[in-house]
Amino acid sequence: MTQQPGRPQEKPAPTIPESARFAVQLWWAMVLLEIIHQVFNVVISLIDPSGIRENADFGDTGGVPVDLVITVAVIMAGVLGIGVMVLLGFAVYGYARNSGWKWLRTLLMFFSVYFAIRAVVVFTATPTGTAVPTALYLIDGSLQILAAVAGVLALILSRRPDAVEWREKNDGGGKDPGNPGKQP
Repeated sequence: MTQQPGRPQEKPAPTIPESARFAVQLWWAMVLLEIIHQVFNVVISLIDPSGIRENADFGDTGGVPVDLVITVAVIMAGVLGIGVMVLLGFAVYGYARNSGWKWLRTLLMFFSVYFAIRAVVVFTATPTGTAVPTALYLIDGSLQILAAVAGVLALILSRRPDAVEWREKNDGGGKDPGNPGKQP
């Protein structure tokens, strides 16, 4: 590419290393799988809300439609869960752009570990006495396990030396970390 007169020299975009690129793709998969899990969780809870009804103490409802309250609560919990995943999606985007916000990687690490711990719990949980088809529980549990695997693999890949060097080399502000205050 030749330099045209009167135009500033274009700086080539920094290339993301392969391990960091795979980590980003796996974190996107984790976020997507968790959103699907949240939808399944709402559907399962709406099919058979008896577990929620047994665990909640409604006291003297005095004409309040308990089923409506449970339905709204389940839907709001699902919306909140999806909202958290949207925020986590912004964290993945920021990490992929090397935004310089170091807490994004910490947030992604936290959720990766959280999903891994939750996947262990999935293996110990057994649905009993419910009207929900077992296939839904199987699909939901599989989604949770796949999200955990994607998160842990992304975490491992993001700690590879080339990915760490890429993160540390450019903190996203466009400044060379070795020369503070000097713009390229």
